[in-house]
Amino acid sequence: MDNQVLMFKRGLLVEPSKINEAVAFYKHVFTAEEVPPPPFAAAELKIYDFHYLIMPLPSHMSINDEGDNRTIAIHEFQNNAAGVQRAISAGAVLEQVEGNIAAMYPGIPMAKIRDPFGFSWYIGKSTAVPRTSLP
Repeated sequence: MDNQVLMFKRGLLVEPSKINEAVAFYKHVFTAEEVPPPPFAAAELKIYDFHYLIMPLPSHMSINDEGDNRTIAIHEFQNNAAGVQRAISAGAVLEQVEGNIAAMYPGIPMAKIRDPFGFSWYIGKSTAVPRTSLP
């Protein structure tokens, strides 16, 4: 292939007034490393092997409190329960795992947290194999 993808970075759209708070939250909860961002992003964080661009939410968009349409990520901590507790103590809310995620990982302990900026993060085992078809 003559035009290979060199890196894939997820973008997290955050209200402009909360960008510093978001960076601090992700550094605390996920031990994210801050790296120099591209010019169009407010910050760039490396969480494990993944890069997340923290970008200001455009003024014509709004945060949808009901949906997870901005991003979805599944993470595993060395101690998942302690990781979930650290997120909650930093302001995240524990929510019920439902829908396609629950159906794809039946019987696998998985937690869903919604961070103070409206993003949902799923905490579970990386050894879990998702079902390829939903019931």
